[in-house]
Amino acid sequence: MQTYIVRLYFKNALRVGAANAGIDIEATQDFIHSDTLWAAIANHWAILGNAGGISFHEFLKSFLNKEPLFRISSVFPMTDNGRMYWLPKPLSVPMAFSKSNTQDKKNQQEQYGKEVKQTKFIPLDVFKGWINFEKNASDVGQTKPKGLSSGQLRPQATIDRVSMQSQLFHSGITCFDKLDKRVGLYFLVQCNR
Repeated sequence: MQTYIVRLYFKNALRVGAANAGIDIEATQDFIHSDTLWAAIANHWAILGNAGGISFHEFLKSFLNKEPLFRISSVFPMTDNGRMYWLPKPLSVPMAFSKSNTQDKKNQQEQYGKEVKQTKFIPLDVFKGWINFEKNASDVGQTKPKGLSSGQLRPQATIDRVSMQSQLFHSGITCFDKLDKRVGLYFLVQCNR
């Protein structure tokens, strides 16, 4: 099986709904889960009926038989002309915060603890260092995804069909910087062909 990177670029804002919306405010997610992406692909395959000589029935059957046509990852941000890939911060603590690192643990936590806690995504090289216990906490907050802003609220209105009264609500969106046309999202696809 070969693995490919699929890069997605958007001209407009993107809305990915979140499961935990607030009152009168629709939340948005910072990334797209793989099952959501798979459902979108399956939905469009069903609309097309046939893609690449493979019918929708064959597509579904391959997954039911545990011999999928492809495997996909979740969708994450990318910046810097598609050269810098971002991944979610691991749930494990960084080496600098671990109990086995007694030399500098307290200083690292005081200095970088808040920064590490608030960071959602880290660059691929920092991610590799984190999971291999090679990076310090100071490396986590040094780089932030530029050109990508998430969690902005867009006001919208609905009109009640019976009373004809309008009601204001907000929906969350993710915007991509128009100055840098190479900011977007990416995911991995693993397939035979």
